[in-house]
Amino acid sequence: MLLPIALFASLICAALAMTWLAHTLPVAFATENSRCGSYPGTARACPPDHCMPSEPVPSMTTKNNKPEVLDARWADWNHQVVTIKSGRKHACKVPCKDCPWRRDSVGVFPAEAFRLSAATAYDMSDRTFGCHTTGKEKPTTCAGFLLRGADHNLSVRLNLINGELDMNQVSDGGVDLFDSYAEMAIANGVDPEDPILKPCRNNYS
Repeated sequence: MLLPIALFASLICAALAMTWLAHTLPVAFATENSRCGSYPGTARACPPDHCMPSEPVPSMTTKNNKPEVLDARWADWNHQVVTIKSGRKHACKVPCKDCPWRRDSVGVFPAEAFRLSAATAYDMSDRTFGCHTTGKEKPTTCAGFLLRGADHNLSVRLNLINGELDMNQVSDGGVDLFDSYAEMAIANGVDPEDPILKPCRNNYS
């Protein structure tokens, strides 16, 4: 089954992360080589140091298919949420150093990126949240999402049933994570009363 993936991330022109957004609509944070350049409506260009490759993130791999970008939406001049369709069943084993699910990563990504990615937390969503460090060419599901926001996700449940995801290999690596998508989004500037957060589920309800 091919699953779309959404990614949002700094335009570092390196590997994009699934934004974050990864599988039937997996979602992830990521850097996008093909879109590195000026932000629409401005003269601001991607700084040279944004084109350095990011550090690799340990991950599980079960299948490889070339990802297809379905949509790319700007969160601000330097960040996008990208939706990708891919048959890859990859998952990070631990959160990356600036994973948005980490409580010590507040402010790394703009509030709008969290609004655009909220559907990954909806009940029985077919979209997953991807790691922003792994790139759009190698979309990988975010470890923080799997640990705190994926219990009600349809794509993740299907991967578990099909033996394509082993949660015993995923851990928080000793870092403090948000308990839910809504908590993470609000901490990063999304209005608590924003209607886009109301359908979000958490792992405890």
